[in-house]
Amino acid sequence: MTEFCCGETAWQTRGRENWSEHDNGSNPSRGVKTEDSLPPTNTTAPATGRRIYIHEGSLARLARQNRESARLIYETLARVSVLKILHHRVLQDGVQFRRISSEGAQRLADALEPKGSSPATSCLHSIGYRTEPKREPQPLLGSGEEIVASCYFDQYYTFATDEVMAIQMYRDLKPMVEVRKQRESGEGYQDLLLINGWRSTPLEFLGRKKKNKTVLSEPEAARIRAEILQALRLELTRTIEFVPLTGKERIFALDCLHAALGEVFSHGVLKTL
Repeated sequence: MTEFCCGETAWQTRGRENWSEHDNGSNPSRGVKTEDSLPPTNTTAPATGRRIYIHEGSLARLARQNRESARLIYETLARVSVLKILHHRVLQDGVQFRRISSEGAQRLADALEPKGSSPATSCLHSIGYRTEPKREPQPLLGSGEEIVASCYFDQYYTFATDEVMAIQMYRDLKPMVEVRKQRESGEGYQDLLLINGWRSTPLEFLGRKKKNKTVLSEPEAARIRAEILQALRLELTRTIEFVPLTGKERIFALDCLHAALGEVFSHGVLKTL
């Protein structure tokens, strides 16, 4: 399925904030497109999908379980974030400001499009959560569900599983403290799966045997993030170099790539640089 408004595969607009804009949520309107830049809402369409909001602390703790976990979480977040920024800056800004032709941007889009399931879908299908310690973990995604949109906002990674929920997610500008308050009081957001933090709703990988409680040290985790940074830089650089572009277009695309990597690996869960 093509990812909607996410930048993983659809090259659409971001709605709330670019994943690279990690801040404390004090400026929730930063990076938000105008109402005209969002797709029109189909008010008659039933909301069959879901929204899933996960605090970055929960994903950080899950990543620190072991090297396998760290690679999956860090690479998924990095790949989705970098591609989102690339798509926005190349297809939208690059074409608008004539740094790259629309044909060249589309060729680059086709080359960067993930094959098969999106990284976010594959990752979230492997993760479950517990509402109570003694209960069996519930999967984050049901059978057949896919992530069609994703974002980062106010220290939460946010996901939607259909276009109706995606538009709703991108248009919602409330700070997360208000979202949590309304959900807890029953005033709103009852459709939302909210993973507030690892203490209240711990995440775990489904189908894996529990190992000892030893976690990766921060230096070990940092080395893995650095390895993923270098691997992504090499992979995406090679991809761009093989796309038919003019010399100036290629330089522009590579500059966008290096800037995106720098932003993504300078904040939050992926902070390395």
